[in-house]
Amino acid sequence: MKGNTLVFFQVIIVCVLSLSLGCSDTRQYSNHQSIPGRTWHKNDTIWFEVPHDSTIATGTKGTVQFYLRHGAEYAFEDIQIKVLEEKNGILKDEVRAFRIPLVNKEGLWLGKSKGLLYENINVLWEGFEQLDSGNYRIGVLPDMPNQQILSHISNVGIKITNK
Repeated sequence: MKGNTLVFFQVIIVCVLSLSLGCSDTRQYSNHQSIPGRTWHKNDTIWFEVPHDSTIATGTKGTVQFYLRHGAEYAFEDIQIKVLEEKNGILKDEVRAFRIPLVNKEGLWLGKSKGLLYENINVLWEGFEQLDSGNYRIGVLPDMPNQQILSHISNVGIKITNK
């Protein structure tokens, strides 16, 4: 009988943990794309297709983050980008511009280091509203003054999470 009681309590604990973890809705979208030749040209928009059925729950607001992986040879202390939004094939008039610091006050690279590569994740904006149907795309392109080409950029990405 003692063994059955122990098994019963173990089953109850597993059920409670499963239910508590299953109740949090943290659905998300995450996609990273490699930059060919580690060279990102000023007019090269990287598009991310955000499927409406597997990301942020309809009626909630999400947080949009930008992911960047660059080499130690990257020549600038920041990156400036433009973000475009397209809903159902129609490009929104608003273009969002961001300046993302990549170096701290001591001149050291920010983010996680993997050898000579550095990863940065930065919140771009909160309040992303998911479509209940149709297509949604987010485009990212470099917007560095007087720079046509950014070298040593390995990957860029977008992540959208429920908060």
